[in-house]
Amino acid sequence: RKIDSDHPQKLGEKVEYSVLNDSLLEVPDASSNENMKVDGVPHVEVAAPSNLPEGYVFDVTVGGRTLKATVPVGGIEAGQKFSVPLTENTILPATQRANIPVGRWRDGLCECFKHGCCHAWCCLVYWCPLLGVGQLLNRMGLDACAREVEGPVAFNPLLVNWLIIVLNLVWSGRIYHIYIVAGRGLAQLVTEQFVENPNTEIDIPDSGNFCSWKVQWSNNRGEAFEEYCAELKEARMESYIVGLFMFFYSICIVAKLRAYIRRRYAIP
Repeated sequence: RKIDSDHPQKLGEKVEYSVLNDSLLEVPDASSNENMKVDGVPHVEVAAPSNLPEGYVFDVTVGGRTLKATVPVGGIEAGQKFSVPLTENTILPATQRANIPVGRWRDGLCECFKHGCCHAWCCLVYWCPLLGVGQLLNRMGLDACAREVEGPVAFNPLLVNWLIIVLNLVWSGRIYHIYIVAGRGLAQLVTEQFVENPNTEIDIPDSGNFCSWKVQWSNNRGEAFEEYCAELKEARMESYIVGLFMFFYSICIVAKLRAYIRRRYAIP
């Protein structure tokens, strides 16, 4: 039922306001014959679900509409009532939302596997944590830098995180190409060298690092070897820089997102 000035409330009628996961029941004053009005604007009286700071905005569902309630100056305590105007700026079309608690986290620190270790979300944040963060940013209406924006998001967080992951995969693919494809050619180079000169001197200071080998090459094979090692070193450095960027970006975005959620849902 839509509550506005065209549909006055009946005396003694109970109206249910669902604020996130809390139910607020308000009973109008029986001595009043119409809705409360301030300067001719109808208002609704809302009870705070918990201690909320000044300027905090939360949603109140009134019938088929969502009302944006803003905490007045000085903040409010749990159960304290304040009036909210019913205007075009505060009443928006209701949207289906999750049952989000206020003043606390929904799950505990060790409840990440409560839906099973093979749950889609659990696998997503383990294998592609940036995509999980991007999905959260997208749902919260934030941009790729975890900032609140009005209107369309300029930098879609999910798209930006996808691009970062694709970039990392491209560099990883380059290293794979150098190790596997070019590495086979280098192995053939070494084979040809020892076939041509079985007494070729070779010094292996580190068997795990092929580029540290010191071989007495002949027929300009040393140039191909040096070129391969230079390309491998360059690709490793590029991949390291991309991985380092992904790591610091994830840390900063998760910290900003966590701070935003705590502020929005009054989590101490």
